[in-house]
Amino acid sequence: MDNGLVIGAGDLVMMGVINCSPESPNNDVFASTADEARSVAERHAAAGCGLIDIGARSTRSPLDLTCEQEVARLRPVVEAVVAMGLPVSLDTWSPCVVAHAPDLGVSLVNDTSGGNDAAMEGALVSANLPTIVMFSRGTDPRASRAEAAPQPEEIVTALGKTTSTLEERGLLDIILDPGIGIAFGDYGVSKERRQSQIIDATPRLRELGHPVMIPIPRKEATHLTIALASQAIVCGADVIRVHDSDMVRDLAEMHGR
Repeated sequence: MDNGLVIGAGDLVMMGVINCSPESPNNDVFASTADEARSVAERHAAAGCGLIDIGARSTRSPLDLTCEQEVARLRPVVEAVVAMGLPVSLDTWSPCVVAHAPDLGVSLVNDTSGGNDAAMEGALVSANLPTIVMFSRGTDPRASRAEAAPQPEEIVTALGKTTSTLEERGLLDIILDPGIGIAFGDYGVSKERRQSQIIDATPRLRELGHPVMIPIPRKEATHLTIALASQAIVCGADVIRVHDSDMVRDLAEMHGR
C-alpha cells in the first residue's frame, strides 16, 4: 500500500477493529468521537496491529442507514485514526460509502458485500484502493442468516470468480476473506467446526494468487476464539482481523509469526 505496509509477503498483519455502530455488542472497541477513536486505535497499535478496520454498520442489527448516516458515523473516527498515521480499512457493504473512501483518506476498502453486484464492482474499481473481498451469496451480509452455511469448496470457487472479474477491470490489489465472521443458518455441524473447516482451506485460497484475511469472530467462550485465531495463524493467514489484539499478538508470537 502507499503507506509502505506490505500484505502477503509472509509476515502476519493484525487488523484491529474499531466499531462505530452502537447497535453492535462489541462496545469495548466502540468509538463515535475522535478522542474515543484515538483511545481504541492506540490500544490496537500498542498490541502490534498494522491496520485499523473501521465500520459503522453491524451485521447483527436490522437497522438500515442511509449513505449519509453511515458516512457521518465514520468520518470523525476515520479522520482521527488517519491523522495518527495508522493505515485504515473502511468496512462497509455500501457502494455509496466506498465512493467516499478516497475523500476519507483510508488505505484499504473492506468490502463485506462480496462484490456481487455492478454498483459495488464499479465503486471498488473507481476507488482504486487495495480491497478485501469477502465471500457472500448476496450484497447484504445480514441476509445470510437464513441460509445454510457454505462448504469450503463453494467459498474458494466464488472468490475465484469475483477476483477474476475485478482483475479484468484493473483492480489487482485484492485480499480474500472467506467470511467466517458472518452468521449463517443451518451449519450441518457446530458453527465452530464449520468455521474451522473453512480456515483449513486458507492454503487453497492463497493459491488464487492473493493474500488471505481471516476475521476472528468473538465467542462467548474465550477458548474458542483462541482456538480459531491459533488455527488461522498456523494455516498461513496473511491478515487476522481481531477485536482482542493483545490476546492474538501473544498467539502470533508463540507461533513465530
